[in-house]
Amino acid sequence: MKKTSVKDICIVCPRAYPVFEPTVQGTFGGAEVQLVLLATTIKNLFPETKVRFLVADYGQSKRTVTKDGIECINIIDLDFNVKSIFKFIFGLIKYTSQVNVHRAIHPATTFIALISKLKFQKFVYMVAHDTETDATHPLLKSRLSKKWINLAFKISDLVITQNNYQLNRLTHLNNKVCLIPNGINLEYKLNFEKKYDLLWVGRSDSWKQPLLFLELAKSFPQFNCMMICTQGVEKNSSAFHREIKVFAGSLNNCEFSSFVPFMETNSIYAKSKLLINTSESEGFSNAFLQAATQGVPIVSLNADPNQMLSKHNTGKYCNNSYEQLQQEVHLLLTNLALLEEYSTNAFNFVKKHHDINMIAEKFINKIDSCVA
Repeated sequence: MKKTSVKDICIVCPRAYPVFEPTVQGTFGGAEVQLVLLATTIKNLFPETKVRFLVADYGQSKRTVTKDGIECINIIDLDFNVKSIFKFIFGLIKYTSQVNVHRAIHPATTFIALISKLKFQKFVYMVAHDTETDATHPLLKSRLSKKWINLAFKISDLVITQNNYQLNRLTHLNNKVCLIPNGINLEYKLNFEKKYDLLWVGRSDSWKQPLLFLELAKSFPQFNCMMICTQGVEKNSSAFHREIKVFAGSLNNCEFSSFVPFMETNSIYAKSKLLINTSESEGFSNAFLQAATQGVPIVSLNADPNQMLSKHNTGKYCNNSYEQLQQEVHLLLTNLALLEEYSTNAFNFVKKHHDINMIAEKFINKIDSCVA
């Protein structure tokens, strides 16, 4: 059993509960998945450390539900209104603990940081996306909102980034910035016969550009495609999701699913030859890590975190060129030796750099230095 001076960690992540409970069909993303993976691994490696999540109301039977030894406490409603805000603030005051963790900027991020300071607790912020660090995030476009969010960065006891791009852009706001890569559980590697040539996993948010994948599938009718597209969180995501579903339904070579429980997605990755990413940008996509864990190379339109693709040959980076995306897909699916080489590279890369046990130890060691 490993030892640490960190006795109590509170993770504020409203949309994390569907990751814990597969019967709940709620929208979640890589930020939620990473926090749950990190928390469950910490609980296994450091069993004396108490870990709790502050989550949203998904109709849980009780205010506090325990999952995998981790308390999930309902402190906020998904319908964000005045009543919900007060419920959230009172929940923070009551349940935050020795170390409080939040990921992905939100107007509430600064409230969490300030309440932590008022309670003489440590606040750790984890960057979720590149846009949080280069001022292209919607919350950083107005002067007032930017000041409010930057306050959270400045008063954080530790800021954790996912890649070098983020790290280099935050050191001017806080000298306690470090890089800890995202982690993935390597125990889930599966062996299945390949069913899908191309796989896309994401949400119906416009910046993920899901229609580009469907255009790609349409241009390659000889390839079998799979799209897992949950409804996004943008204002128009519901109508956009319906549009995507209709488009996918018009293609004979594309299977579509609006929701797959997180733990079941590994088998779909394992049945796929290539993962396609069409996002305008990413932080360090959890889908990249899941795919690589199953030995699935990635072909990415815009994202190449820490040069995972271009430097380590785990896939192909297309420099924002849709034509290059088409060419790289065709190359890899018609050159089986190259596909196998990239498959091996992908698994070896995550094994070396992203093992969740190694990442959890790095995280705790950094927190130790904060609370000491």
